[in-house]
Amino acid sequence: RARDIIVKNGGKDIGIKEILQYYNLELSEIMAFGDGDNDIKMLEIAGVSVAMGNGNANVKAVADYITDDIDEDGIEKALYHYGIFHETLIKKR
Repeated sequence: RARDIIVKNGGKDIGIKEILQYYNLELSEIMAFGDGDNDIKMLEIAGVSVAMGNGNANVKAVADYITDDIDEDGIEKALYHYGIFHETLIKKR
């Protein structure tokens, strides 16, 4: 069983905000993917939030979109869904 260790006042959402500030980007410009409770704050602040199919109900409840499981190419499918990937750019395996 995996465990996350983070600083007391830290989290994925805080890390994302720091990176966005450094690169002068907005929260509305990012897409975040998550599957566990430790991803909820990150998903809540992202411009587009995607829950993995294998994610828990709490994650799915806050997501804009629910994709397939990670083992079923869920990230790739979400990127196609949002038009970030399309057939002319990506050669299928």
